[in-house]
Amino acid sequence: MGDVVRLPDADRDGRQSLGVSLYLGASSLTFVLLLSLFLVVRTDATPWPPRGASSPPAWLPLLPTLLVGGVALALRAGVQDLLAARLIGLRRRLSVALALGAAYALAGSALWVVLSSRGYRAQSPPGAVFVLLFTWLGVHGILGVGTLAWVRRGVKSGRYHALNSVHVRFVARLWYFVAVHWIAAWILLFVL
Repeated sequence: MGDVVRLPDADRDGRQSLGVSLYLGASSLTFVLLLSLFLVVRTDATPWPPRGASSPPAWLPLLPTLLVGGVALALRAGVQDLLAARLIGLRRRLSVALALGAAYALAGSALWVVLSSRGYRAQSPPGAVFVLLFTWLGVHGILGVGTLAWVRRGVKSGRYHALNSVHVRFVARLWYFVAVHWIAAWILLFVL
């Protein structure tokens, strides 16, 4: 028994993915704007982090970073399974991605609770932009978990297959987007 031949792509000319690409591009510009705004207002006279605010444990911001990276890797492998017509592998990887995505949302929420309890609030211009940036990342994470559950249900019902893979790839792109932006935010907000 030989390898499965890769089946043709359902979105060969890219028309179906244009809207998602435009959305992710616009969201990326918004992210860059928010991050740039945070870095600019952080240099203002208002101290950031706020005086008296203790830093979170070093592992806490790292946890959602590792989880979102795991989601992106699971989805990358899942899309490869789908395009090679290995639907059982896709189902397994989507289940892993959904579990990791839910854990990412919970870890991000826990990080937010810890930061809020330690004084990281919107009481200054840098604080307001920090809260807005963190909320923006959270909304995209929750959106990502919802779309993962939606696609997983479609795969289980047989709706998606190698010739109809566009929606699965859209969700994977959304998670790549969330992973890249979360990792950039983690480096700029917690590491540097």
